[in-house]
Amino acid sequence: EVAIQESPNINTTYREYPQPLDRIFKNVEMTSELGSYFFCLGPLLIYMALVVEICKEKEFRLRIGLNVVGVSHSTYMLSWVIVGTTLNLLQTLVTCLSGLL
Repeated sequence: EVAIQESPNINTTYREYPQPLDRIFKNVEMTSELGSYFFCLGPLLIYMALVVEICKEKEFRLRIGLNVVGVSHSTYMLSWVIVGTTLNLLQTLVTCLSGLL
């Protein structure tokens, strides 16, 4: 007679793959560290875009051409104030809405 042996019982355990310690950015939140820059970058980019557009119009002498057809200098500058205010209000709205999320 052949003796029937029981199959061996194998107990297994597992762990997650070990992650190396992050010694550089330990306990650093990038949002709290660098988030304030985003509040400055929005208005700064709008300001730079407006200055570029006004310089282009000055280069092409659009203001003089508009003066020839009857548009006053104050009306021309008022249009840029309206454009700048509108863009700043939109940027403020986006900033406020991003704070709610």
